[in-house]
Amino acid sequence: MPENGFWKPSTDSVTLTRMSGWAFVSKHGYALLCIARDPNSRLLDIAASVGITERGAYTLVSQLIEGGYVKKTKHGSRNSYEVVRDAPMQHPLVRHQTIGQLLDALGSEPISPDSTIPSD
Repeated sequence: MPENGFWKPSTDSVTLTRMSGWAFVSKHGYALLCIARDPNSRLLDIAASVGITERGAYTLVSQLIEGGYVKKTKHGSRNSYEVVRDAPMQHPLVRHQTIGQLLDALGSEPISPDSTIPSD
């Protein structure tokens, strides 16, 4: 994706840096996308990808869990997450769509470490 005034590729192919004061996808959406791409993501990884603090990532993930969009499983001192892909979207305009459909549209498949953002 070429630099276009709103987004520019960062050094991390998963992270897009916002260039203006708004975005089409919320931070909750980006956190959900991180979890869908890597269910073993650490809060620190989610925070770095979304561009927020680790505490902010904790809050987002907790809200996604409380909302029924993510399930958390403890593995010793680590957590893994599972996106509830058949959960409906919240807003009445898109309530007939599922979280899985949104993630599919955003490209929720795992991204390999050597992948790059394609250029036009």
